[in-house]
Amino acid sequence: MLVANLVAQIGIIVTGGAVRLTGSGLGCSTWPQCHPGQFTAEFHPATTYHEFVEFGNRTLTGILGVVALLTLVLVWTDRSRVLSYRLLGVVPLLGVAAQAVIGGVIVLLHLHPGWVSLHFLVSASLVAVSLLLLHRAGEGDGAPVPTVDGSTRATAWVLAALTAVVVTLGVVTTGAARTAATTRSATASPSTRRS
Repeated sequence: MLVANLVAQIGIIVTGGAVRLTGSGLGCSTWPQCHPGQFTAEFHPATTYHEFVEFGNRTLTGILGVVALLTLVLVWTDRSRVLSYRLLGVVPLLGVAAQAVIGGVIVLLHLHPGWVSLHFLVSASLVAVSLLLLHRAGEGDGAPVPTVDGSTRATAWVLAALTAVVVTLGVVTTGAARTAATTRSATASPSTRRS
């Protein structure tokens, strides 16, 4: 189940990326429904693939919620493990719930880049926590035993911190570029606006 949780957390980033890359972010016009009065994507003559890409991402969120709940039950009910490990099992479910709310806000704010960026960063954090949970499951609760020297551990922490900074700056830069493009498009005159 812990492997399934990790795979699903990665999968939601992949489907979220598909939503972003195909421009399907508002394929479903409302939240939590796909369209007013309808929870699912439906085929009709005016339907585009965007609706199905967005709905696919929302569907995977539901599956991820079930996997996160099963992960919580698996980890929390193992009373032989320390509390810190069992509490780590709560994070995926809380994260999925938070992501559902953030996704709804994104739709209501018409893809505001700041919220889209937060959406991705939370997903990336959930992948990291899910990987940690998987490793902790196999390690047991004994005192940590270093397997590499101190300088290698220090280098790993520095690289992890730099990776977090680079990913955060990349997300912010992407959001800023999208905001600038949207602003330019909105202020362009009809004669200069591209179709």
